[in-house]
Amino acid sequence: MSITINGTVAPGYEPVADAFAANFDKHGDIEAASKLVEAPPPDLRGLTPDQLPEQFRSLLEVALDPNSLFNGTDTVGQLDYNSPRLHRAELPASNGIGTARSLARMYAALIGEADGVRLLNDDTVTAAIQQQTHGLDRVTRLPMRWGTGYQLPTPPYLPCGGPASFGHPGRGGSLAFADLSQNLAFAYVMNYGINGSPDTRATDLVAALG
Repeated sequence: MSITINGTVAPGYEPVADAFAANFDKHGDIEAASKLVEAPPPDLRGLTPDQLPEQFRSLLEVALDPNSLFNGTDTVGQLDYNSPRLHRAELPASNGIGTARSLARMYAALIGEADGVRLLNDDTVTAAIQQQTHGLDRVTRLPMRWGTGYQLPTPPYLPCGGPASFGHPGRGGSLAFADLSQNLAFAYVMNYGINGSPDTRATDLVAALG
């Protein structure tokens, strides 16, 4: 397979375009597009809760406790997310692969018609986002609210949009949701994953939406 980069490359950035094409030549479409670089695991031992944003303080407590459920159940963190075998596997809630644009379009098709496609009707969406449970998650000790399959906004940990929004965060810092009141679908994905340490990239973007 030979990759051609079309468009304008700013002077001095030609090596970036060459490396981009070489990555696809070496790994193929799926593996190159979904390659994830993980941030080094943080050393949390010297941190105190007051050094972190409020939404991450309880997570620090469980991360530092070797006997916590958090440290006893994180088998997902042991998977190689750059493995073609894992890409081909079907792991519910763990290895979905897509672009931010495609993920946002999927959420848009849940609350309205997107490119002629509507995935759920109004009654189904209304039923799906009725709160079914809320409280502190026993593993992460973070506050969570759940509808039927979707998380509901729980500021400051999971702001999503307004009260009529629903969605889900993902591994490494990703986030996607739809907001019925604003007729809005949002998605953020990344190739540089941050796990186990404070990451406000997605929530900062949500805040910028106003």
